[in-house]
Amino acid sequence: MIDWTAKTDDPLDAGMRRQLEAYLRGISKIVDRSLLSYFREAAAGRDVLHIGCCEHSAKYMSVDGWKHRAIAETARSLLGVDINAPAVEAMRQLGYDVVLADATGDTDIGKRFDCVIIGDVIEHVSDLEGLLRFADRHLTPDGILVISTPNPFFVRHVTRAWFSRPMIANFEHVSWVTESNIIELVRRTGMSLEQIVYPVGNSSSNRSIALLKRLSYRIAGTALFTTNVYVIKGSAAA
Repeated sequence: MIDWTAKTDDPLDAGMRRQLEAYLRGISKIVDRSLLSYFREAAAGRDVLHIGCCEHSAKYMSVDGWKHRAIAETARSLLGVDINAPAVEAMRQLGYDVVLADATGDTDIGKRFDCVIIGDVIEHVSDLEGLLRFADRHLTPDGILVISTPNPFFVRHVTRAWFSRPMIANFEHVSWVTESNIIELVRRTGMSLEQIVYPVGNSSSNRSIALLKRLSYRIAGTALFTTNVYVIKGSAAA
């Protein structure tokens, strides 16, 4: 991974900007599957830690798109972590193994995992570096961290920002985490950004829409993709 601070002390350096842009493009790819399918694939046969497993509340545990259930379908073992005490208890009642903890703090739950998944959580968290350090602490040396977050440049978000001021996405969101944001966060925590993935989404079953998204990626970048997925190696492997 490129460490811009090794080459310049100017965060606006034009040459370095071009290098970072080229690097980010080089590690980016489109996958013809939904986010849930991507999580299932990442978790398959692995010992997984799922941070922010409760979603927003217990009511989301009954919907088809509940991430923790999808991950549990393929993981060798699965442990959830969340700060929402009532929702953690509800998950335990359903038979899931869940720890009540602040995943931005110094807690060490005493286990290491092949894969840590943070699905649509980072944009809710004030201490982003703390969250990444918590995840890094619980990775095996060859483990991977998988983070998903809404794409701020998705066309619906952009048009709402143009025509609706102020534009409110989610009452709990405190940030958008772009590709350039994540590479800097990863650099500060000593980790390494290995890949950026743009899932085609549930439209992957519709070949015409999937093709449209692929073609638009060459022209309009990520404007038709709702989600960014960041695949990160821990500091022990970086």
